Amino acid sequence: MRVTVAADADYEEASATRDFSITYLTVPQEAYSLNGTEGTKGWYRSEVTLTPAEGYTVATSLNGTYEARLIYNDYTDGVVIYLKNADGQMTDAITVGAVKIDKTAPDGDVKLAGNSVKEAFDEIDFGLFFNKNLDVEIVATDEESGVAKIEYFKSDKVLTEEEVAAITAWTTTESNFSITATDGEKFVCYVRITDTAGNVICFGAKGATFDLTALAISGIQNGGTYCLSQSVTVTDDNLVSVTVNGTEMTEETFTLAVNEGTTYTIVATDIAGNVTEYTVTMKTVENLGESIADLTTGNVTSDNKNTVEEVKEVVETVDAANATETEKAALKEIADKCDELLQKIEEAAAACKTENIVKVDQITSDNVTPDDKENLVAAKEDLQNALEQYDGNLTSAEKAAIESKIASIDNALDAIDKAENPEGLSGGAIAGIVIGSVLGALLIAYGVCALLYKKKLISGAFFEKIYPFIKD
Repeated sequence: MRVTVAADADYEEASATRDFSITYLTVPQEAYSLNGTEGTKGWYRSEVTLTPAEGYTVATSLNGTYEARLIYNDYTDGVVIYLKNADGQMTDAITVGAVKIDKTAPDGDVKLAGNSVKEAFDEIDFGLFFNKNLDVEIVATDEESGVAKIEYFKSDKVLTEEEVAAITAWTTTESNFSITATDGEKFVCYVRITDTAGNVICFGAKGATFDLTALAISGIQNGGTYCLSQSVTVTDDNLVSVTVNGTEMTEETFTLAVNEGTTYTIVATDIAGNVTEYTVTMKTVENLGESIADLTTGNVTSDNKNTVEEVKEVVETVDAANATETEKAALKEIADKCDELLQKIEEAAAACKTENIVKVDQITSDNVTPDDKENLVAAKEDLQNALEQYDGNLTSAEKAAIESKIASIDNALDAIDKAENPEGLSGGAIAGIVIGSVLGALLIAYGVCALLYKKKLISGAFFEKIYPFIKD
């Protein structure tokens, strides 16, 4: 060090030089400690007290004010301190670095199916519905110490903030996870985010329900065809909308009116996104009798019986609860026609199987007896009447069967005739003999009378006329 004294009235300027060194106090091994509510990685979430080693005071500059401790309330970077002992000896600069304080809780959001559903604790309810597995995303942010951990808890009921704070069974996640859909399951996702300083935030999501049940449409069958007005009811606990051919229905139960050839498409949707779609075709009542439209009592046959019976069954079993009076009258008209047609079929069948016909059913020319003749004649007459009266109601096969039966009866009658004629002459031959015998007798009488007239043993105008060739 060089010291110089300026000249004055009595002395000249003088100077002197002296060498010396300054030595700082040795830094204690544990120079200081930081105290506060500590998180991880050197972060604190409270006021931090820097306390020097025992027997020292501390300052932030060499010649600053030395105190028993330093207090930090905010993040402070580049901290340097000096220590001084009771003898006034001071240390050189001690680098502390950053005092990392983060008193602010992290923030975040929770998304279900990509939509934010974060909700205040006192506003959570089960207002969301889903019909498939659900993707959950938790977004966590912290601008100071950074996010340290993300956790969630799936509850089947709404919890208070105090109940959430008491949860111990949290599940750690990176941020995304999935929930498998189970029909009818209700749940609320609660979230806990912790930052590196240990600050925590908890919040919840809107409550959700899995609804995997398809909407029920009753009163009609999908793909069905109807000829009467139909009452339709859509049933679902979470029904949102029902449309018929694009038109919104205002009630869950509505009527599809008959309109020839119209196709109705019913689309029912619930809040979870489930959709049930039915398509039906409406025709008029007259279409029910379409298959028998060309049948009358004059042309219906047994071949048509099944068709008529099917139409009758449909007409009698159709649900006419919602039918108009006009539709009911049309149904009755078709039913009455079916009854008339079936009655005519039965009459034709009965005409071909009268008591007389049944009696001779097993009689043939091989087993016939004279006692069967009367029954055979009666049966033949009934068969001929059936052909005549029910010509349009008999099938070709039925007519052929009747004609075959008549031929069989004729053969049996011929057999009786042969049995009654020992020589085996037929009835025609016998008739011819009888006629010939009568004619022969007449000729003989004619000749005898002619002889008597010629000899004048008999006379008169009658003989003159029949014997004009005999002259006196």
